[in-house]
Amino acid sequence: MINFNIAPAFVTVLISVISSSCQDCPDNTISGTERGQLQNEVLEFVDKLTDVKGKKYDHFANFFAKTDGFLVAPNGSIATTDFDVAMDGVKSSNNILMSLNFHDPKIYVLDKNAATMTSLWDMTFINQNSDTLTYGGCWTYIFQKINNEWKIIQSIGTESEPQP
Repeated sequence: MINFNIAPAFVTVLISVISSSCQDCPDNTISGTERGQLQNEVLEFVDKLTDVKGKKYDHFANFFAKTDGFLVAPNGSIATTDFDVAMDGVKSSNNILMSLNFHDPKIYVLDKNAATMTSLWDMTFINQNSDTLTYGGCWTYIFQKINNEWKIIQSIGTESEPQP
């Protein structure tokens, strides 16, 4: 049985809790202008990433961040979550890059320090046998802004076998 002497106090507390939870929360949303500026920042970062002509694969090492959650996952499997292993693979390649293109990239800003980009892509390179090869696929990058610089923290997608 309810003690009706306590009920008015309980109702008062309940109303107080409900009304305080209905107060405006801090606005964590990004304005349209900010979203556009952040998308442009990501596109500038991607432009630097695609500036590959005549460079080796180690060019890419500058664009990744050693963070918790780092991973590279091509073609449906996680290749590595170890940043150093991934960068050793990138740095050991002697291929000479000729072009890297992202086609109609879709950038989604998650917040002021995180964004994603999904795009079809193709890349042409010259291998150690002086063969010019091209391959491509569809890729998603997850970016995080660290020390005011965008970095790739996850790299996930598909890629074809290089073809002449």
